[in-house]
Amino acid sequence: MRRSDEAVSPIIGAVMLVAIAVLLAGGVFVMVRIFTDESVEKAPLVAFADDPEDPTLTVVRASPGLTWDELVLMGDCLPLLNGAAYPPAPGTAVESGDVLECQAGEVLRIASTHREDNTLLLDHDF
Repeated sequence: MRRSDEAVSPIIGAVMLVAIAVLLAGGVFVMVRIFTDESVEKAPLVAFADDPEDPTLTVVRASPGLTWDELVLMGDCLPLLNGAAYPPAPGTAVESGDVLECQAGEVLRIASTHREDNTLLLDHDF
């Protein structure tokens, strides 16, 4: 055997080891990414605008498909929703332009039931 032929096998072996390590790292990354995306449930998005002159909150934006059933209202305020008593009929969608009305001095907290820890979405003093 010639001396130059002996060096080919170790180089091929090293390249194959690096390729296998890269493939394994890529596979682990993809698996972790899939599991974390599926297991983390995101709280819904709800944005409100308040009027300092009037004890109301107006929904500016809400996650598509979000209903009032999926929100928990707490505090000492039992609000009116669009001028009617809260809670609305089951399955009523949260829509831009919905108005929550309380009395001056009352506190309203809104949390999401999408997660076990009831993520607080709003804490507002009227």
